[in-house]
Amino acid sequence: MYILKVDLIRQVQHSREDREQERIYGWEAGLEYLQAKVREFEDGLNI
Repeated sequence: MYILKVDLIRQVQHSREDREQERIYGWEAGLEYLQAKVREFEDGLNI
């Protein structure tokens, strides 16, 4: 149980840091980011 609490605290701290560094995306922005990365990958493969 102690390990779970430590992990949960770490996840909350990491999430807070992500928000402070603006690394959190809304679902639309996240989807657009992933789509762009897929296009970059496919372009690199010359499909």
